[in-house]
Amino acid sequence: MYEIQESSYISNLIYSGMSSQIASMPYQILQNDELTGISSAESTLRAALAENKENQEDVDAAISALQTTDYAVDTISEKLDRIKEIATEVEAGGLTQEQIDDRQAELEQLMDEINDIAITTSPGGNQYLLNTEGGTVSISIGEGLSINVDTIVMTTSGLGINENMDLSSDPAAVLAGVEAAISKVSDYSTYLEGKVDTLKITAQSLDAQRDNIVAAQSIVDSIETALDMVSSIGSALEPLAEMLLMTQANLNAEAISDLLNYTEDEA
Repeated sequence: MYEIQESSYISNLIYSGMSSQIASMPYQILQNDELTGISSAESTLRAALAENKENQEDVDAAISALQTTDYAVDTISEKLDRIKEIATEVEAGGLTQEQIDDRQAELEQLMDEINDIAITTSPGGNQYLLNTEGGTVSISIGEGLSINVDTIVMTTSGLGINENMDLSSDPAAVLAGVEAAISKVSDYSTYLEGKVDTLKITAQSLDAQRDNIVAAQSIVDSIETALDMVSSIGSALEPLAEMLLMTQANLNAEAISDLLNYTEDEA
């Protein structure tokens, strides 16, 4: 009845391009920004980590919004179950008119509560999720990315139980109407749970992506530390190298002088 978007598709959208950025890091480690002194690799990783965090926050917010909506749907379902119990009891017979009137008053109170839930539920500002038929609500799950959630009317009118709800005249019609409403609500609850599961898988992928970025950052830090050490060693050895060159030059000069002296003596 309702389409559930594949989690792998969403995850691929979120991470497109990030892998290629990280793959190019070996060429970026030695490229330092002249102003900040930060290597291109470090800068790329910081940006990737910030994007990952933002996406995680958006996905968590989307999960929370859908779980809140599903809780509201479950509450409506509980009230419908109670209406079904009332209608079943009245249809079975044996109640006085006063008892039936009491059940009717309870039924109408339950219907008012259902309407209130459907109209006022607005997690994350999605106030029309349970009060618009045939529409969709777009919920952000990352920069430029969103997940579409089908809407439904869960007022008593949308559920088809605002008419023929007179227990005195036709309890069987009341029972039939509420059973149809229960089925509709159950289908939508299953749909929402599927969406939440999809987002949870996406959240797990984001966790793994963050771990990979942190690991890459650790490697880059190690390489940059090693490069700094090599540079320091090189700087420290430079005077020694000059001294060795001078020593070698002096030795060569002495050798040449000895050779010339030896040649003169032989002569």
